[in-house]
Amino acid sequence: MKRILLGLSVFYFLTTNAFAVYIDFTDPIFNPGGASTITKTVEGITVTVAAVDPAGAKLFWTGVGLLDASGFMDGFGVDSSSYEADEIEGTDILKVSFSQDVVLSQISITDLFYEGNSRYLEQGYYSLNGGAPVLFLADPGQSPSPASNGVLTLTGFGQTPVSYITFTAPGLINDQDHEYSVAGVNVAPVPEPGTLLLLGSGLIGLGLSGRKRMSKAVKN
Repeated sequence: MKRILLGLSVFYFLTTNAFAVYIDFTDPIFNPGGASTITKTVEGITVTVAAVDPAGAKLFWTGVGLLDASGFMDGFGVDSSSYEADEIEGTDILKVSFSQDVVLSQISITDLFYEGNSRYLEQGYYSLNGGAPVLFLADPGQSPSPASNGVLTLTGFGQTPVSYITFTAPGLINDQDHEYSVAGVNVAPVPEPGTLLLLGSGLIGLGLSGRKRMSKAVKN
């Protein structure tokens, strides 16, 4: 039984990593054209990106073929009455959801700037499946960050299945607005229960077969 459980664990880990897909929000297929939501399928994974708050907000997009004012490709922000139409800030909420549970391995953030002073260390939050918000900060090593577009790669999410991610920002802190964009996510589909069941049955069969052979060898 221990071998079977170990086999299932190894299979789960290998499949979720072998089929990881980077969903690049700067790809022109994600241009929402002024809509508040867009749904696309990338290598078998269907993802929906939506500006869910405040009411009436639209998705703001910059990517291949449509750069921002500084010449960068940032992916998604929330276009609302907030200060920066191309970023997530203030009361803005951006939601990224998947048609099936996925394992999340990376979130790519842009426009998260550090200006050489802790007062200007921009920050934001992400939340998985409606859980507690997790704080992330700009990378001080990129100062002056405008030259690097404030890029930050978030990792370390483990193997917990994720159905959606929400992104928020704290707004003004010490007269400094905290804002950022979401450029992409790296995910892998969670193996279907039927697939795991099939593998488990096979492992059980192999285990029983091995025991029978061992039993015969001992008798002989």
